[in-house]
Amino acid sequence: LNPFSASARALSGLYWKRRNESQKALAQFQWAAAIEPQNPAFQAALGDAYVFAGNLPPALAAYIHAAELAPTDVTYWRMLALFSAQYSFQVADVGVPAAQQALALAPDEAASLDLLGWTYLAANMSELAEAKLLAALRLDPDYAPAHLHLGMTYLQMNQMEAARLHLMQAQALAPDSAEGQQAAQLLELYFP
Repeated sequence: LNPFSASARALSGLYWKRRNESQKALAQFQWAAAIEPQNPAFQAALGDAYVFAGNLPPALAAYIHAAELAPTDVTYWRMLALFSAQYSFQVADVGVPAAQQALALAPDEAASLDLLGWTYLAANMSELAEAKLLAALRLDPDYAPAHLHLGMTYLQMNQMEAARLHLMQAQALAPDSAEGQQAAQLLELYFP
């Protein structure tokens, strides 16, 4: 009805994404971001669309642009750091600084400490990862993602019993979540 509506283009992109048509979804999100280039939500959605299409460099650029457009909004810094850690893509140069910025904006949230710990883990900085993840668990002892990431950190550090305990805790706290399922897979792989 209105080809110059960013919202309509974004909704169309979501439609194509749900139909597993990555290129059509990407085209719609590119339109939305072009129509409203100063809207960080459309930049982040464009980053998601590039990831869905399997094109990581422009995804990174879109997430960076979203964070730059909203420098005091922790959401976009978290998205940038999460993308970097999840895909092990420019973790030391981009992911860690983004997670540090997210922690600066939301210092009293376990999610911020967990994200920084996870990016440290992805950057092979195990000791720093362990410290941040333990701090996250001091804030919220039942935060399943921190248990998962701490378990992964201990696997990397070859502290197998500590790894097993934290992976079991992540699975017990959130058995139906992505973290719980990943913990279950790691337990099955390392502790059959």
